[in-house]
Amino acid sequence: MLGPSFAHGHDAVFDEEGDGGGASLLAHADRYEALLQPGECLFVPAGSPHLVRNETHTAALSANFVDASNLELATAELRVAALTNPRAAALLTQLADPEFPRAMDFDAGHRPWSEFKHPPEARRDRN
Repeated sequence: MLGPSFAHGHDAVFDEEGDGGGASLLAHADRYEALLQPGECLFVPAGSPHLVRNETHTAALSANFVDASNLELATAELRVAALTNPRAAALLTQLADPEFPRAMDFDAGHRPWSEFKHPPEARRDRN
């Protein structure tokens, strides 16, 4: 067991230094390191312990990616978070809406943020 803590919410937090009573088992786990350059993206699978260190002053964007492969897990986690977080409750309501578009367009190519956030096909499907 790597010794996760849930003291700050429903997301597990792993103490890199251990719990103060000795070395963390996390130090013995397999790990992968990556140095990202501007504009690059790293996908971290759900439930994977990870650590981010910024080497310089950095503006970073972090997001949760939900598709058909992890919709059930995301919905289950949102049900717990929604008990205390109104934004999680709103997102859960949106995902549960039968009109919410679930199809993935793997051939979409590059899209500007405004179109990614509100794709034309989603607006068209709802009208």
